[in-house]
Amino acid sequence: MERELTIRRLFAEERIQFVIPLYQRAYSWGSNMNSKNDNQIIQFIEDLKVQKKRYFLGHFLFEKENNDENICLVIDGQQRLTSIVVFFSCMIKVLQEREQNGEKLIDYDGEPIELWRLIEVFLISGKRRKFKTVDYDDNYFENLIINHYQENIANTDSKKKIKGAYDYFIKVMTEETTGELVRWKKIVENAVITKFEIRDKIQAEEIYGFQNKRGKGLTNLKLHQES
Repeated sequence: MERELTIRRLFAEERIQFVIPLYQRAYSWGSNMNSKNDNQIIQFIEDLKVQKKRYFLGHFLFEKENNDENICLVIDGQQRLTSIVVFFSCMIKVLQEREQNGEKLIDYDGEPIELWRLIEVFLISGKRRKFKTVDYDDNYFENLIINHYQENIANTDSKKKIKGAYDYFIKVMTEETTGELVRWKKIVENAVITKFEIRDKIQAEEIYGFQNKRGKGLTNLKLHQES
């Protein structure tokens, strides 16, 4: 069944975990300011800078695991979902550093921003991570995005893309005011998506193959502004 919800609501279930299956392509969004075809991360930030209304962040397709109702395999939307997790990881890191330096973090409603709540919603709840990328990149992803441990070498193109997104987000967030970061946080948390779930693995693989055969890029959906 398809339904409309926000990004925060998508992640809000305590035990939910989004997993990229092995047959999915690896992470590929770029942060190359000199390339129109490899600058999705830069465009993401540029969109946030000028955004005044709610975003529609597109359609997401998940396959529910039969042996664990809380696991959602990501069939369509992995580039956007991965980027959102990296975005919030960087946002939390930058705001934590400002808080440690004595800055008070206040949300739009005048209430303090509780960073631990952001961590529980978007990164890890208890001992369960909210998002796992493809197996061959996941240890690197966990070290960098969850633990901010940067000594591992990015030795594949997809790991380099993850590192590039992380570095770019950290750079631009460090240069922005806290008020602007809070605005970006609200925009992404409240971005609207449509969600569709299936339970048939064969159907999931057929849909994935059909989308790729038609040339509909699973990685090229841009943020869309709602009127």
